[in-house]
Amino acid sequence: MKKIALGLLVIAMFLCLTACSQDQYAKLGELMGKMSTNVYGLKPDMKDVDAATDKVDDTVTVDEKGAVTVEVKSEDAKSIVDSVIAVKDSSSKREALQESLDEPNLGKYATEQQKAEVKSQLTAQATGSKIDTTSIPESKKDIAEAVNDALDLVESSLSENPTKAELATFATIKTLADAVKGDEAGFAEAGKKAIDALTITAEAAGIDLFADADITDLINNITGRDISRDGDEEDLSKWLPVVSRSVASVIRCMTDSDGKFSDQRYSKFILECRAIKAAFEIMAKAYSVPGNIDGILDKDIDCGLTIESLGKYVMALLFVEMHDLSTDLLTEDVTIVPFIGKYVDGNYNALTDLANKYNELDDPTAEGSPYYADLEHALITIANRIGIITIEYQDFDKVIEEVRKAFGDPLRLYGVAYNALSVTGMILVDSEYTSLLSMGEMDGTLSALLNIISGREVNK
Repeated sequence: MKKIALGLLVIAMFLCLTACSQDQYAKLGELMGKMSTNVYGLKPDMKDVDAATDKVDDTVTVDEKGAVTVEVKSEDAKSIVDSVIAVKDSSSKREALQESLDEPNLGKYATEQQKAEVKSQLTAQATGSKIDTTSIPESKKDIAEAVNDALDLVESSLSENPTKAELATFATIKTLADAVKGDEAGFAEAGKKAIDALTITAEAAGIDLFADADITDLINNITGRDISRDGDEEDLSKWLPVVSRSVASVIRCMTDSDGKFSDQRYSKFILECRAIKAAFEIMAKAYSVPGNIDGILDKDIDCGLTIESLGKYVMALLFVEMHDLSTDLLTEDVTIVPFIGKYVDGNYNALTDLANKYNELDDPTAEGSPYYADLEHALITIANRIGIITIEYQDFDKVIEEVRKAFGDPLRLYGVAYNALSVTGMILVDSEYTSLLSMGEMDGTLSALLNIISGREVNK
């Protein structure tokens, strides 16, 4: 009887499978693909991938004479973003789309003139998408400037034969610009969609912030222990490998196929960092309460952000600020780039295996090091930019005093701190990690942290 029942069950399953439509087969294949048990070899439905690729393709046309036209209108940009994020929950679709987006817009056999036209017209589109900061409210100006900075970087980050991923990245930044030009009610949706789309297009371009890091592990290790300022080896050995995996991921973002530092890859990396930073900060604007940085803690936030989102934002923020603060205002050179380039090229193998070999890195602070002069120049430029004098790091009170002076001017750095804490609050509320705001016996609010740094009262 058991054999008969088993035989009937097999026949019933077979009849169910043969009764499926082609679309149902595709959905079943996708589900089984997610479960890693796709024993029937069924292919998931790739209509969404084709649709996203088509949306990008539609913005680049070539007429019968070979003349190229690139036009990404606002509705095109929004459509591209929507179609890209439609695949975000399917690993097989994401991989297929990333492979598709990695291809040049005009294919490998386009003429040099056609490639140049795509690059030139994309640059012009980016310039034309910029926000007029003289015609928007003061509350939007910092976000507008962040988006404009990203649009400015489009030209230097484009390949000689721009890929579909590069066009899709520009389209995503354009949606942020359009959001800033519009009503703040749409900030949260525009920011979240941009983050989802940028995650996919950045991965297609070989840029994946914090791809190898377990942020939860990092936070648990750091917040669960008292790591002394001079560095306890036992504690450091537990969390340094977590950081190092992220460092290795970032290094790969800046290098070419030969493992050498690339100025264009670096520009592409900074572009993605700027765009991701702007997207998070636009979202935070939607939940912030003017004049009350703690107001975000009382908001009902349900955007699907996780603690890993905080890691991605912090990584983007750090590199953007390091890049900007190392800009020599007299020469307009970014002084940190020569140091990063030389150091990555000289330490590539050790850096990419940092979890095991962090002690083998060259010390750039040692006089006589081939990296010393470049690092010194970059650090002096940064110190001059933010008005911090050379201080012995052990004198913590002195450091705080000088940082307060830098933040005492209610301009750029204060705005950076305010935005960063707003984003942090938004992510921690959404991911239900608000316990991380606890500051011992002190007031565990965001404004308390900002007050400690800047000596200001924000909730007046």
